[in-house]
Amino acid sequence: MRRAHLLLALALASCGPVRPPSDPEAPRQVTGQIVYESRHPTVQGASAEIEVRPARSVDVALLAGGEVVAEGRADAEGRFTIEGPARADTVRVYARTRVRG
Repeated sequence: MRRAHLLLALALASCGPVRPPSDPEAPRQVTGQIVYESRHPTVQGASAEIEVRPARSVDVALLAGGEVVAEGRADAEGRFTIEGPARADTVRVYARTRVRG
């Protein structure tokens, strides 16, 4: 759970501030990179050394008033670009596990 909060915080920090729209329906592009901190396993537990890694294939959504208005997915380097209406006021990151079959 802590990793998910960190992931979200890093994603939002990389996006920059959301400015009020001049035209609420005008298209707008939001870009960013999602990363997380990883520790390597050792005999005594997790290592003290932290490695920052890209969060691959993480789902990202733009919301306006709590409603999803655009969606996308981070690439292999954790980068994403989503185009949605300028009225979008929130970027939400979803770390999900998908199972087929």
